[in-house]
Amino acid sequence: MCDMNEWNQSRKYLQYLLIHSNEQDLSWIEYFIGQTFYEIGQLNEARLCYDRAIKSNKINLQDSAVILSAICKVLYSQGKYDQVLEFLQQALEIREKYYEHFHVDIAISLDNISDILIDQTKYDQALEYQKRAMSICREYYQSNHTYIALLLYRTGYILYQ
Repeated sequence: MCDMNEWNQSRKYLQYLLIHSNEQDLSWIEYFIGQTFYEIGQLNEARLCYDRAIKSNKINLQDSAVILSAICKVLYSQGKYDQVLEFLQQALEIREKYYEHFHVDIAISLDNISDILIDQTKYDQALEYQKRAMSICREYYQSNHTYIALLLYRTGYILYQ
């Protein structure tokens, strides 16, 4: 799928589905069309698709966290870190509302927020989010999991700063 031609073929198929699918699937189809645009670097088009998906009244609130995270990727690529942080916080709030407190998606949201705070040199705040992510991952994964190693690396980086 990394070949641009395959992304274009995928998008054409998804656009066909957009016309020929039931209303319930439309927001997810928009999301996946946005993903194809994002993968080939067409960020504005990707954002338009994500915006249509998030504004759909057919998407449930729990699933909207996925779309918010996709919007964050676009904003991050555009260097709009304050907006990224805002959307990541929204996604985290949704996940905390709907998932168990130790769910890995919450840890990933916390880690993503920490990454943005590191980019903004807000190391004390970043460390707090890393600690929360680590405590969830230690409940969720075995101690030798690569994501725990990544979190330990990032924690070390923060402490080094």
